[in-house]
Amino acid sequence: MTSIPPPRQYWSITEGTFNCLIDHPRAAAFDRAIRSAVRPGDVVVDMGSGTGVLALFAARAGAARVYAVEHDPNNLATLSRVIEANGFADRIQVLEGDVCTLDLPEPVDVIVGEMIATGLIEEQHVRANNNMLRFARDNARVVLAGYTCLAGLVWSPTAYHGLTFDVVRYEYPELPELTSQPLTAEHAYARLNLTRRVEHFDVKVQFRLQATAGGVVNGLRIRGVMEFHDGTTLKATPACNYPIILPVPESSVRPGQAFRISLSYTLCGGFPTLTHRVATMCPGSLGAPSR
Repeated sequence: MTSIPPPRQYWSITEGTFNCLIDHPRAAAFDRAIRSAVRPGDVVVDMGSGTGVLALFAARAGAARVYAVEHDPNNLATLSRVIEANGFADRIQVLEGDVCTLDLPEPVDVIVGEMIATGLIEEQHVRANNNMLRFARDNARVVLAGYTCLAGLVWSPTAYHGLTFDVVRYEYPELPELTSQPLTAEHAYARLNLTRRVEHFDVKVQFRLQATAGGVVNGLRIRGVMEFHDGTTLKATPACNYPIILPVPESSVRPGQAFRISLSYTLCGGFPTLTHRVATMCPGSLGAPSR
């Protein structure tokens, strides 16, 4: 009998890394920020190197040594070959292992990497970054220095192929047919400083949103803004950080109507840790949801 492989072996990990490689807005933003952060002679670590593109950017910017940390065997199969083909085998060393627990051979001047999923709900960027900060020299630069999570109520499409799908949805910037209609302003519910260790992984917030337009609400839109060492920012790109629409019960709204949002999850813990609720507030209420 043929055994069923575990999910790691039959989900396409290589597709995601290739999509990041050809994501020109993402690549350009990181290339610019890396060139701003890396100084000649620096030691750099690239967390979750994938195709090696960010490690190559760091070497090209003048780093003396770059440690390209990678755990996935599909990416490891080609990573050293890519580095050698681009002429940086003498300056980029591949380290095989889990970047969330791995020890580096020496202190580093710059931390590079992008393991971001919107809202920091999935992927392991925060855990990886925490671990790499153990090896940061005094005055080390963290290229991806901060992240802000925002939420707002929207209407977004749910009809596909003549059927209705009330599921978690994604808003890819290159597909305008997926664009949602904002019905409230956004609220920044979490801001993380990634130049320091993140000690608290539980997100548990309540906040108020007020309708700025009339319409029908059917989703809570989660969005993120990446903040770089050089002060620049990056929002949604084709392969990274695109908005997530969490389904909520459909309801008509009028301008000025207020809502109480409850949202909780564990950073890097995935959707099984996430709960959300939208409650209509009574007119004139300062906080109690209507029954």
